[in-house]
Amino acid sequence: MPYRDSTVLLIEHDPDLREIEQLVLTEAGYRVETPSAPTDPVSFAERTQPDLIVIGIRPARPRDWQTLVSFKVHTQTRTIPVVAISTSSQMAAAAQATSLAEQSIVAPFDIETLENALAQALDMPPSFPMIPFAAQRQLAIANDATDIPGRGTRQPLIPFSR
Repeated sequence: MPYRDSTVLLIEHDPDLREIEQLVLTEAGYRVETPSAPTDPVSFAERTQPDLIVIGIRPARPRDWQTLVSFKVHTQTRTIPVVAISTSSQMAAAAQATSLAEQSIVAPFDIETLENALAQALDMPPSFPMIPFAAQRQLAIANDATDIPGRGTRQPLIPFSR
C-alpha cells in the first residue's frame, strides 16, 4: 500500500540502480528526493525532512555504514525510518538487527518486496540503535554536528532498542 503523500530520500551511489529504484518508487506513488551528489546525505535529509530514507549499503563502501549510523545520531534525522538495501545478506541483517534500519532488503529484489518494506517502515515507531556513547561523540565530531552527545544543552541520545 503506497503512502501517496510520503517523500522518500533515495541514497544510492550506483547511477543505474538509483535510476531503477527511483522509477519503481515513483511508479508506486512516492515522491522521491535524490541528492545530485550523495556526498553529505545527512545534511540533505536535514534540509528535505523526508518521511523515509532508502539507502544502498555495499560491502565495498564502508562509508555507507557510517552514513547509516549518522542518520540515527543526528537530532533532525534519527526519527526518520530507514530501509537499507544491500547485496550482502549479512549487511542487510546487521543493519536491521542493530536498529540502524527499520527494514532491510537483499538485492536483487522484486518490486513487491520493496513496496512492503517501505510500508512496514513507515508504519513502525522509530528505532534507536545501540551505539556506545563514545562512538556517538566520535561520529558527531567527525560529522561536525551541533548536537554532540554530552556537550551543550541538548540531551545525549540514550540507546535503547524497540
